[in-house]
Amino acid sequence: MPAKTLEREEARARERIAELDQRLIQLNADIERERRLAGDAEAALGRLSAEEETLRREAETNAARRASADERVAADDEVLAAAEKTFAD
Repeated sequence: MPAKTLEREEARARERIAELDQRLIQLNADIERERRLAGDAEAALGRLSAEEETLRREAETNAARRASADERVAADDEVLAAAEKTFAD
């Protein structure tokens, strides 16, 4: 091969190496960004899990309160029905 052809091949090889080096740098940056995003997602999932538990406990408490209120309403309905019957007689 003539010297000029070898020089061109060497220049192309160096350009390709530089291009691949840049791609490696970008790939490493992408990997780091994905790691940060995964960490953020894990933290968000943790917060959502805690919120879910809080909402579940609140729903149970509200269900118990509702049942208690329903019982009081039923008892008051009985008292009202008896009072209305007394006044109707």
